[in-house]
Amino acid sequence: MNDVTQLREITDLGANDTARQARVAKLLVLGFADHAPTAWPDLEAAAQEVEESLQEGRISRIAPDQEGQVIGWIGGISQCDGHTWELHTLVVHTDHRGTGVGTALVRALRPKSVKLARRPSGSVRTMRTAGHRSVEWISTPMCWREQPPSGICIATHSSSI
Repeated sequence: MNDVTQLREITDLGANDTARQARVAKLLVLGFADHAPTAWPDLEAAAQEVEESLQEGRISRIAPDQEGQVIGWIGGISQCDGHTWELHTLVVHTDHRGTGVGTALVRALRPKSVKLARRPSGSVRTMRTAGHRSVEWISTPMCWREQPPSGICIATHSSSI
């Protein structure tokens, strides 16, 4: 695959789709093996993460290629009573990195988080990720008075920073 246009539609990971859940677990282990090998050191730990991503207050979306193979996954966790969604975790198969799959997953997370939010509105901000790419996100200081959640957050309460 040369570019993101060869993706099927990004969709939710189904609670009964055990084959795709197993593929996501494998992606986690392989995708983090080089730079964070203790994050998900084996398939058991990764499968637990995938299972947790299917719980209430979570978003779990996959990017399948044209053959239906999962080549990317993104998760979101509700924070601040549903006003903010933390991006946790994003992984793209090593053969498909740099093709726009990760960007497409982040873009697919935002409308889903806004749809599930308690107050679906917000102001778009841009931030740089650890990979030095710009990512759009929605922010609010409302939830961050004590301590900000880790990761990239998509907040859905409108206010200015």
